[in-house]
Amino acid sequence: MTDKPDNRTDRLERLLQQWGADEAQRSANPPAMPRLDGGQAGKASVARRVLRWAPLAAAAALLAASGAVLYLDSTAGPTKGPVAPAISGAAGGLAATQPDDQRVRTLAKESADLREQLVAANAKVAELSGLTAEIDKLQGRLEQLRQEHAAKAARLEAATAEARKALKEQADQLDVTKLRITELETARRELQAAAAEGAEAKKQAADLKQRLAAAGQELTRRRKAEEAAEAKLAETRQESQRLELRHREIVDAFQRTYLASVAPGQRGLEARKTAVRARQMIQRLASLSGEVRSDQTRQLLDRLEAVLTRLDLMNADRPDSRESFRRLVTQGDLERRIDAALAAPGQVEDVKNWLFEAKLILMGELNAG
Repeated sequence: MTDKPDNRTDRLERLLQQWGADEAQRSANPPAMPRLDGGQAGKASVARRVLRWAPLAAAAALLAASGAVLYLDSTAGPTKGPVAPAISGAAGGLAATQPDDQRVRTLAKESADLREQLVAANAKVAELSGLTAEIDKLQGRLEQLRQEHAAKAARLEAATAEARKALKEQADQLDVTKLRITELETARRELQAAAAEGAEAKKQAADLKQRLAAAGQELTRRRKAEEAAEAKLAETRQESQRLELRHREIVDAFQRTYLASVAPGQRGLEARKTAVRARQMIQRLASLSGEVRSDQTRQLLDRLEAVLTRLDLMNADRPDSRESFRRLVTQGDLERRIDAALAAPGQVEDVKNWLFEAKLILMGELNAG
């Protein structure tokens, strides 16, 4: 009977040690970033994060309550009942059942530490939930801008094609007009040679002058129309460049948010290396081999795997690491090939998500993070 309180205390210590080991194991594996396709997948990711921390909170509360019960049970003395005389008669045994004050204080401190960790865990859950909502919002806005850009690009392309067609027709008509002017010039010279032959020749010369004047006016009108078409084409190019710049700004903002979420507090090459490891980019690529549907995409994925592997092996502290990384990503026109693969019809969604994450890690400003 005198060993019961010590056995309960030892059991509580074992429970606390087991809980600490479980918490360390969970902390070593960060939760995966929500999928970039948004929607229900993003919400499910937030739910999984909350469910991950909920057992920790419940375990901490249960252990704290268990500690309190054991403490009260070990310190409570007999007050009444038939057992009181027996305990009163065993004064030496009663002294052996009293808890160790040092151990009680240790358990109280560990209980307080557990409550502080629970508060920090709840704060982390709230922070991650807010960050996921921000990423979902940015992704939705990016998708909307991408659709708007695609629609405007299609309209601009149609307008450009129409303007080119009009320019082609005008150029053809201009060639016909120039040929006609050449013919009229030849006729005018012939008429000048025959002007001495009489009034009929003079009349033909006057008619020729009128036709030459009309041809000159037509040539002027065609030239003005050509200049107007060229100005409209230049304006179309400027609008396309503006949309491309806006698209780049949105992608850069999303890249900064992405790197800050997977590599908080880091910048530059270190943040990109952390993103490759935290998001398990190379490991995930192996599972996508069966979903690739074109040789161009497969070759691009092989190239990106080699680039990400070299990035992971780089020493970010070396002075020449930035230039080495810049040369690595500019070789082979990677950004254009990634954009072409993302826009390819029939591309599997998991492949598109992986390609977009690879673009966020490799492209953009080198000091992003």
